[in-house]
Amino acid sequence: MAVEVVQRTGRYAIRLRDPHAPARADFAGVPTFPFDPAWVLDGRVRQYAEPREIVVGAARPGLLHHVQVIGEVDLAHAGHAVTLLLTGTGDRASILFSDETPGVAPWRILAVDLPGTLAPGGSGTVRVDFNEARNLPFAFTEHGTCPAPAPGNHVPFAVPAGEKAPR
Repeated sequence: MAVEVVQRTGRYAIRLRDPHAPARADFAGVPTFPFDPAWVLDGRVRQYAEPREIVVGAARPGLLHHVQVIGEVDLAHAGHAVTLLLTGTGDRASILFSDETPGVAPWRILAVDLPGTLAPGGSGTVRVDFNEARNLPFAFTEHGTCPAPAPGNHVPFAVPAGEKAPR
């Protein structure tokens, strides 16, 4: 048994890590959608001149997270268009998003590699592969403290790509 102390927005918590817990011992992997090249999208990215801190909710009611929004990306798929906020730092960004797909976690995360030539305040093209959408820890346990997506980071159509709900 391992004990971990974590801090979330100024509050401390203790996590117990039991390698013999049934949920870990019986874990057979995360179900995924089959790879679909139609979900590899090129979009227009705009990096902000300065990061903007916003406050978002969390998987745990009453918990808040402060995240850095570094830009936004415009994506289109099958006649639908959406603009999503990017969080992160430097040339590595993430999109926390929700969508209309049944059988997935309430929200998932997607890593996005920003072009190395993209300067603060600049724009360019970025590839977004929804086949790489991952679950956050809260999808595996009711004790997760994961941040919620930024306001407006909802894809108003189904994205049947990436990981499905693990439980």
